[in-house]
Amino acid sequence: MRTSILLALATSVLLVGARPTTPGGGHNHRYLILALFQDNDCKIPVPGDGTTTVMAATCDSNVKTGWMSAKILETADEPLGYNGPQFYHNNNCAMSQKHHGYSGRDMKVCMKDFGFVANAVGFW
Repeated sequence: MRTSILLALATSVLLVGARPTTPGGGHNHRYLILALFQDNDCKIPVPGDGTTTVMAATCDSNVKTGWMSAKILETADEPLGYNGPQFYHNNNCAMSQKHHGYSGRDMKVCMKDFGFVANAVGFW
């Protein structure tokens, strides 16, 4: 009986601070949803729905058209903190290629001036 009560108390303490951190309410990752744009001023969306979702510690290269600017539409971490999106020239997230990262960006601020057309985004 005493063990059951302690286990129930420990479980309730752990669940008090729990919050969903993925689209759809999962609990296992941070994420960013980005609007991607063909121009350098966040005005002309890329073809399709113009967005992509990148999970923490992953590289997203699913967008078929390169982009020159982006805005954060949604994130599980607000404020974003130190790590923000990292944009890559090639269709992978290899650090040896041209890349441009952002940290602590506000939501919906236009991230631009990469110096190249991006084809992949990482969220580290």
